Amino acid sequence: MKFKKIPGQIAKTLLLAGVLLPSCIGDNFNLDNLDTNSKIPPSYATHLAHASLSFKDLIPENDTIDQFLELNDEGYFELYYQKELYNLTAAEQVVVPDQNFEQSLSLGETELANFNFALNIEVNRDYDYNFQAPQGMHLDHLMFKSGTMHIVMQSEWAINIGIGLTLPGFTSNNGADTLKLDISDLNNNPYDQTIDLSGYTIDLTNNFSAFNQIAMKYLLSLSQDAGTTSSPDDQISVSVTIENIAFDLVQGYFGKIDQVIADNTFPLGFANNLFDAEVHLENPQFNIFYTNSFGLPVQFAFNSLYAINSDNQQVDITFSDPDLDPIQLNTPTQPGDSLSDTLSINGLNSNLFDVILSFPKSVTFGGTVQLNAGVDSTTYDPNFLPGDGKFDITAEFRLPLSASFKIALQDTIPFAMFNDTLLVNQIDQVEMKIGIDNGFPIDLGLQVYFADSVNTVLDSLFDQFSIVGSNSNIPTHNDLNITITNEQLNNIKPTKFLMVKAVVASTGFDAGQFVHITDQYEVGFDFAVKIDLNVNPADFNIQDSGN
Repeated sequence: MKFKKIPGQIAKTLLLAGVLLPSCIGDNFNLDNLDTNSKIPPSYATHLAHASLSFKDLIPENDTIDQFLELNDEGYFELYYQKELYNLTAAEQVVVPDQNFEQSLSLGETELANFNFALNIEVNRDYDYNFQAPQGMHLDHLMFKSGTMHIVMQSEWAINIGIGLTLPGFTSNNGADTLKLDISDLNNNPYDQTIDLSGYTIDLTNNFSAFNQIAMKYLLSLSQDAGTTSSPDDQISVSVTIENIAFDLVQGYFGKIDQVIADNTFPLGFANNLFDAEVHLENPQFNIFYTNSFGLPVQFAFNSLYAINSDNQQVDITFSDPDLDPIQLNTPTQPGDSLSDTLSINGLNSNLFDVILSFPKSVTFGGTVQLNAGVDSTTYDPNFLPGDGKFDITAEFRLPLSASFKIALQDTIPFAMFNDTLLVNQIDQVEMKIGIDNGFPIDLGLQVYFADSVNTVLDSLFDQFSIVGSNSNIPTHNDLNITITNEQLNNIKPTKFLMVKAVVASTGFDAGQFVHITDQYEVGFDFAVKIDLNVNPADFNIQDSGN
C-alpha cells in the first residue's frame, strides 16, 4: 500500500478549506492524478453559521446571587440582583436556658420548740429564685409553647409531712388557674413529678417589682407522735428543674444588640472594555426589603456602600436624606403583627444615579442591625418576641432597561493567523458576508484593526466605520460585505493583535429619546465565506513512502 506525504504548509491550506467547506470537495480525488506543472484556482464558498439571540440570552447566570430579568407592568425588562442579608428568628434571638432551683426546708429554733411541744405545726416559706436569662436580658413574662417542670421532694424526717406548693407566677387558662401542688405523706413516699408546662404563662416580675424572678410559696403541715422529738438537722430537700423551654411569646427588655452584616457584592459587570460613554438612565434603585415581627426598636446602619468604577476606583454612595443614616425600621405594637416595608435608595435621596453613570463593575454593601439602640434599660417599654417571630432583610439592586445612551467600547485580541507566508500565498482573496437582522432599538458602529506587536495599525477590516442600523418597531436587515485580497493579506502578515472598536447607541439618542428593552427584541446573524485559492500541486512535494 502506498501513501503520499504532504508538506505541513500545504496541509494547512487544505485543512482550512476542508474544515470550512467539506461539502465542496468531490468524492473521487486521487493525488496520483495531479498535474504538478499546472496551477489550480479553486473557489470554495459556504454558509458558516446562523444564530439568533434574545435579550435574555445575553444575561449570564450567577450562582451566588439571585439575578433576574423580568418584565415590569409596562412590558419592559428590568435587571435586578437580589440577596438575603439577614434572617433572625425569635428562637435564635432569645434562647432560654434550662432552670434549676434547690431548696432545703426546715424549722427555725422557735418553730422547732413549739412543734416538739404541740406535736403539730403549719409554717409558710416564701422564696424568690433568679430565673437565668440570656446575658443582659430582663424577662418579664414568658408564655410556654412547650417545656416541663420536674419536681423532686424527699425527707428522712420520721414524721407526717404534708406540703402545699404554690407557684403564683405560673398560670393557665388566660390567668384563671394558678399552678398548685398538694403533697402528702412525704416521709414514706418521696415526691417525683413532671408537669407539662405547655400553655402556661410565667410572670417573672414578682408582682411587677422585679424581673427574672420566680416566686414559690410552701405551706408545711407537720405532725409527729408523742415521744418523738425533731431536731435542727431534720429537713426536706426540694429540687425543681424547668427544661426544654420553647415559647409562644416572651416579653421584657432584650438588651442592646448589634448584629453585623458582612460586606456583600453585586457584580454588575459594566465597563470591562469601556473607554467613552454618555448615558441617561431611568430610575436605578438600591432597595432594602424587610419583614419585622419583633416588638422592639430596630435600626439598620450601612457600614459600607460603594461601587467600583471602570478605573477600579471606589466611589462611595452617599445620602442626601438624613433618615437613611441610620434607617429606623417599623416595629409592630402588639404580638401577632408583622410589618413589611421597602426602603428605596435612588437618585432623589442619594448620589446613586451619578454612581451608576460611572459604569460600575460592582456595588458592595454591608451594615449593622441594631436592636434597642438608644433605649434606656431602666425606663423601657417592654419588648416582645412571638415564638414564630422573625426579622429579615433583603437587598436588591434594580436597573430598568430603559435608557438613552451612546457607548464606546474597545478590546485588543491576540491574533496571528496570517504569519505563515506560504499559507498567505496560497489564498487569492477571502470574501465574507455578514447578514444581521437587528431587532434591538440600538445602532452599532464597528471597526476591526490589524495591529503588529507594538500595536501599530497595519490595516482595517472595513473600508469605513461600519454601521448596523436599527428600527425601534421592526427588525432591520443589514449586510456587511468584506473582501481581503492577497495583497492585503501580505500587508497584515505581521499582525499580532486585533483591535476591535465599537460604538453602541440607542435609537434616537441625538434627539434625547429613551428606548425600552422588551422580550420581543432579537438579533439574528448569518455568516458566509468564500475563499479563492491559488495552489500549485508542485508545492506539495509529494513523496512515495513505499509499501
